[in-house]
Amino acid sequence: MQGLPGRRRQAWLLVLVGLCWLAACAGLPPGRPDGSAAQGAGTISTGTVSIKLLAFNDFHGHLQAEDTGTLDWPDPNASGATTRVSVGGAAYLASLVKQRRALNPNTMVLSGGDLIGASRLSSALFRDEPTIEAMNLMGLDVNVVGNHEFDKGRDELDRLVKGGCRA
Repeated sequence: MQGLPGRRRQAWLLVLVGLCWLAACAGLPPGRPDGSAAQGAGTISTGTVSIKLLAFNDFHGHLQAEDTGTLDWPDPNASGATTRVSVGGAAYLASLVKQRRALNPNTMVLSGGDLIGASRLSSALFRDEPTIEAMNLMGLDVNVVGNHEFDKGRDELDRLVKGGCRA
């Protein structure tokens, strides 16, 4: 993979991490978030499971929607009509993830890197911790680090991953 361009290599790494995550979870009996066993735990199902992968990259701490970011979205109240909605920012991304997970609970959310670094003031002013918190609340499953995660050095990246105060 060393010969692949940066973005393409990140995409392949993201796919590989996701597949490893799925393989690791495949052998676990079904359970609930509180740790209690679900009904039928320990039984093996021979059916198939539909899994949806949602992926994005280059978030760069864009917590707030841009004034210029709009999208024509199908209007659920009028057949064939569209409505213009503001897009961008953590709230829009989180609502989209929530909507897609409601359609298929077997949805994984993946980030291809550059969640932080070269960030907007609303994130950078607080050392990108608001972006990390927003992604945790959104339920980001897998993140591959990009070049901008290293903008402040490896120690700062480790601090963001593990938590703690900056010295």
